[in-house]
Amino acid sequence: MEANFGTRKRTLPGGKSAGIVLMLMGFWVGAGESPGQFNPLVGGGPGKVKGELVSEVRSLQPGKPFTLALRMEHEEGWHTYWKNPGGPQLAPSIVWELPEGYSAGEIQWPIPHRGELQGMMAYYYEGINYLPVEITPPADAAPGETVVLKAKAQWQYCDEFSCMLGGADAELSLGVAEVEEMNPAAAKTLEDFQREHLPAPLEGWGVTAAVSGNAIELVLTPEGDESNSEVSDVYFYSELPVTAAGEEQELQRKDGGLLLRLARNPDFEEDLPASLAGVLTSGNGWRQGGAPVAMQVNPPLTKGETAAVIPATGDFLVILGLAFLGGLILNLMPCVFPVIGIKIMGFVQQAGEDRKKVTLHGLVFTAGVLISFWILSGLLFILRQQGEQIGWGFQLQEPWFVYVLLLLLFVFALNLAGVFEVGTSTMGLGSGLASKPGISGSFFSGVLATVVATPCSAPFLATALGAVLTLPSLLFFVVFTVIALGLALPYLILSVFPGLVQKLPRPGPWMESFKQGMAFLLFATAGYLVWVYGGLVDEGNQLYAIVGLVGIAGAAWIYGRWCPPARTQRIRATGAAAALILLVGGVWMGRPHEDVLKWTEWSPDRVTELQAEGRPVYVDFTARWCATCQSNKASYQDRRVVEEIRRKGVVLLKADYTRYNPEITKAINAFERDAIPVNLLYIPGKEEPLILPPLLTSGVVLDHLAEIPEPSEGAAVALGKP
Repeated sequence: MEANFGTRKRTLPGGKSAGIVLMLMGFWVGAGESPGQFNPLVGGGPGKVKGELVSEVRSLQPGKPFTLALRMEHEEGWHTYWKNPGGPQLAPSIVWELPEGYSAGEIQWPIPHRGELQGMMAYYYEGINYLPVEITPPADAAPGETVVLKAKAQWQYCDEFSCMLGGADAELSLGVAEVEEMNPAAAKTLEDFQREHLPAPLEGWGVTAAVSGNAIELVLTPEGDESNSEVSDVYFYSELPVTAAGEEQELQRKDGGLLLRLARNPDFEEDLPASLAGVLTSGNGWRQGGAPVAMQVNPPLTKGETAAVIPATGDFLVILGLAFLGGLILNLMPCVFPVIGIKIMGFVQQAGEDRKKVTLHGLVFTAGVLISFWILSGLLFILRQQGEQIGWGFQLQEPWFVYVLLLLLFVFALNLAGVFEVGTSTMGLGSGLASKPGISGSFFSGVLATVVATPCSAPFLATALGAVLTLPSLLFFVVFTVIALGLALPYLILSVFPGLVQKLPRPGPWMESFKQGMAFLLFATAGYLVWVYGGLVDEGNQLYAIVGLVGIAGAAWIYGRWCPPARTQRIRATGAAAALILLVGGVWMGRPHEDVLKWTEWSPDRVTELQAEGRPVYVDFTARWCATCQSNKASYQDRRVVEEIRRKGVVLLKADYTRYNPEITKAINAFERDAIPVNLLYIPGKEEPLILPPLLTSGVVLDHLAEIPEPSEGAAVALGKP
């Protein structure tokens, strides 16, 4: 017996981008029609996906569970999604409205397909699919009566270019009998489908799961007569988006069992679950005879490192080779090449000096690289032991580290470009860090080369770093040492064999051109770090950092123009003071600011809703291209303003006009404004808002906030908190 679902749909224009936007919406989308009540004997329906309820019984028996299933028929090229879609898509859902005493179980999810859809890896269904649900009637259901089972189903369905939301309400009438009456055709179809497409309970294998750095490791151990020799094409579908669907899953055979490494999903912001529920599939089955293809597993997820994997000698040599080659290629990356280039220029200048001194420079530079790699890899190892989700380059997730590195590279680039000079030596970028310019400069250049290498990913290095996270402690540090030696090799060779320096070009005017050319690579790296920094802070912080860099560039220019030794002492002192003021101001302006206030997206409906609740509302109509808007934001950083907003429970809404928005245009025109900035304060009990002046100061904002009535004693304020 079947109950038909019609399909409601809304198509978003704009292809793939619109589809992704729709994936992020959790709304029930309808076309405006009232919930339908459908003839239970009629199947099919409009739309790219037809849905209907299928029951294995015609009459139910009191107290005896039976199966209902949502049958979904997809037109060719269209698909719906699994319980965990693998990305921001939406899985089908069924909300039941059952008579008193009846209960519905969870959806029994069939094994999904996996593949790239709309540029993203996804777990999906196509063709004809069933989502079975077990319904349990009460034991005291009265034979002879008729019960009505109601359901609201919804699903997202997509093709290669667009996504839609569909679904409908439906109801199914079943009789109650002393003994259940089966629906033979539907019962046979559901039985065959469940046997072939639902994962089987875990049997014949033991499964454990543990966090290991930025991965999760599943260890599969055969029990009894089972063997892993025939198991292949193993894949794990996690029910929660804990693992990254788009990353490869690495399978290793060890100690008679299997080790499956799963990359953790960096976008999963919740706490790790206590267990790792999901489905394990194998292309040729888990037991002799090929069945089952999939097993349902739910092992406890331990927070810590699994037993380290000791690779075979040949495999480890391959890892070392890739590590060394990756470190060597790092010398050609835009981050590192300027550092190495300037150090080689130092060799050109040292060509006629004592051989021992040249060798010492090379060894000290190598020591700087090695010690820096050991420190960074040591921090990574400690965090790995604690089960943290972290990988090489973890320091670039800290705004302050990125900001300091950005400033360092930007100032070095200005120096290479000739905007200013520090001292007379061009021995290295770090030569001014100690009292003996040459040797100390070589050491700190090695440190700098390591620090700036971490944002760059060279060929072969990513593979070696992925493998190193599973190695025991000693091998872990051996691999990182080999990477460091690869990075230091060019300079080390020139120091050990100084005769090669004679092959290099002699000092001359070309060196200045080469030095200035290297500046552009450092400027490119600094620009890249501005982009990285923008992802760690809000958009206001990013703007402050760019303005701050302009101030720092001005300080460097003043220092270069008015502080050379040829200038008089008075001019040098004045220039140094002006440069220092600009330098400190630029660094201070661009520093990571704490995002102390939480802004949410504006909409007219949201304002109306908050007004109905009696909440004060502050609306900032702003845009990135509006310079006045950005300068006004400084007033929101004032501690007094922050405290007043929190104390009075003001809800902050941001109307972003960076791109044209007809709703925003209509809203500002309603207040007789045709340009932004526009700042409004809605006060409870008043229909019309206060309109703040275009130019804001903290005093102006405080004066308007004073118009809000004092909150009642003991009232909880939540929305103003960060």
